[in-house]
Amino acid sequence: MNEQQFENNSMDIALIQRDVVEVQRNIATLQMQTSDIQKETLALAREALLIPQELVFIKTELSTIRQCLTDNYVTSEAFDPVRKIVYGLVGCVMLSFLGAGMALILKAV
Repeated sequence: MNEQQFENNSMDIALIQRDVVEVQRNIATLQMQTSDIQKETLALAREALLIPQELVFIKTELSTIRQCLTDNYVTSEAFDPVRKIVYGLVGCVMLSFLGAGMALILKAV
């Protein structure tokens, strides 16, 4: 083997060693990423186990709300007389303010 081939082989070996180190770093990075992904997967699996319990809670709360609405809901027919009285009183108050304003204007003139 001549010297030039020996130098080429040495350079090739150095390049291969550098590539091996880079591959080892990449493997370590991938192992850390895989570990992180596994941790996230476990956390998501734990959360997924809680979903049925939360759904049962939501269904219970929804049925409670529906029951309260049926027990405490005022229909339009039942509210109509109250509405008429309130509108009438508000109209009287507004008319009295309008009359007082007109009286002030007429006195000033």
